Amino acid sequence: MCRAPADLDQIQKLGYIREGYQADLVLISPEDWTLQPADIRSKCGWSPLERTHFAWKVKKTFVNGNEVYSNGIINACYHGQELRFR
Repeated sequence: MCRAPADLDQIQKLGYIREGYQADLVLISPEDWTLQPADIRSKCGWSPLERTHFAWKVKKTFVNGNEVYSNGIINACYHGQELRFR
């Protein structure tokens, strides 16, 4: 889901887990849970997925190798980088 779009759009240093590449990763864990309104972290404060049951949960998210989300806590100190096309 990352490699082919990066290759098709010729985005430099993206789409692979390699040294020197921008590492955007999401770590998930098998876990049954239901999304509650209090879980919503978007600016608008709601989601069409509220009260939806899931069999997995996002545990950590990394943007360019930097941890930006961990078990419900968002690190807002880091932002993504500009994409560079060939």
